[in-house]
Amino acid sequence: DYTGFWTGSVEEYARLLKVAYLAARHADPQAKIILGGLANITPSSTWLPDTLAVINTYPDKDANGWFFDAIAEHNYVNAWNTFNYLFRATQALKTYTITNKSLWVTESNVWLCDDGDLTPPCVYEGAVVPLRANLNEQAAFVIQSAAYATWMNVVAPVEAIFHFQMVDDCVDPLTGPNGERWGGGLGLVRNPTGWGCFPPYLPDTPRPAYYAFQATTNYL
Repeated sequence: DYTGFWTGSVEEYARLLKVAYLAARHADPQAKIILGGLANITPSSTWLPDTLAVINTYPDKDANGWFFDAIAEHNYVNAWNTFNYLFRATQALKTYTITNKSLWVTESNVWLCDDGDLTPPCVYEGAVVPLRANLNEQAAFVIQSAAYATWMNVVAPVEAIFHFQMVDDCVDPLTGPNGERWGGGLGLVRNPTGWGCFPPYLPDTPRPAYYAFQATTNYL
């Protein structure tokens, strides 16, 4: 549902999903095929119900479990949307009385601010930098997103939640108005020394989100 990764039509994606499902199951009957993950860049996206509408025209859909075993969602910035997107997926399944499917969250996090020179300040030249959280807010997001996903188990099984990501890597670069280079600060741990992506700051050290992730895995 995001043209940065997929430029084809819904019909082409449904076809890809079907062929991939049949090929994978032929090679490994126990293979698990996951639809998505839905980026939700546009929160009002109808990609999932539109895809299901196409699959509904396939005469062999029921014999092959609608060509997927689970639905994957991505959520950034607003922890509540983890519940919102997963619940919306269950409603799309309900439309066609599709059962025995699980839910996955394959990306979940919020971009960071105020982490030394690695990320932008939360307020820059008098304006709030949008879509960013401070260190404690990011840690809270980790727990909140997982809690909302866990809550969804009363509706449909949530099999997995993936935190994106372990280290900052070199993704999500942001250039400031004066040429500053910042990262997304998505890592549970800051980049090791020598990566060279962004200015070094407390290399290879855990952020508060690291300990929030530990608490999440222990209790949720």
